[in-house]
Amino acid sequence: MPGPRWLIIHASLLAWDSNSTMTSQLSNATQQARRPSIALISLDQAYASDFENIYADLIIQFAAQSTLQRCNDVNSMVDYLTNTTPSAIIFTDPGIATKPNARATEKLKEYVSNGGTAIFACTFSSFITPPQMSKFWSSNFYFPWQSGSYLRTEVRLNAHVAPELDLSKCVAQYSTKALFLKNVNGSDALYSPPPGAVT
Repeated sequence: MPGPRWLIIHASLLAWDSNSTMTSQLSNATQQARRPSIALISLDQAYASDFENIYADLIIQFAAQSTLQRCNDVNSMVDYLTNTTPSAIIFTDPGIATKPNARATEKLKEYVSNGGTAIFACTFSSFITPPQMSKFWSSNFYFPWQSGSYLRTEVRLNAHVAPELDLSKCVAQYSTKALFLKNVNGSDALYSPPPGAVT
């Protein structure tokens, strides 16, 4: 496992330091090993400046609270996921849904089939077309999901759909303006609009 091995290597390298320095550095190393590892994957450079400008604060937060990896092309994504199993991968644009990036899609399918967490966020829903959205989910994951309504509404936490997750820091509901998916089974939605909202 990369985390423990990294910590053991550092522990052996620090053996010559004074006890106080070694304790401090081992504590820092332990904290680093416990941080989640996250990959921000941006496969379509046409949206790179939008992502960097709009989500600059989010990138800073990820860097402060996780071990952050940036993958800006198919090769870097495939290489990273071949050698690392991150806590989550976040697709920041719709590049993953385009034909030239089929190799990246295959790697994504392998990652999630082994229990990985994939998040599609930021400019993904802003720039993917409805036909691309439908084809991406149906062709690769056999989901009937499609682009739904773009609206402002309250969404509510469905804690019962993920009893294995610690949701203590999740708000019970919040207001958002977003593109929602339709044809999503209720048991697959951690947050969803109330009954009656158009999706």
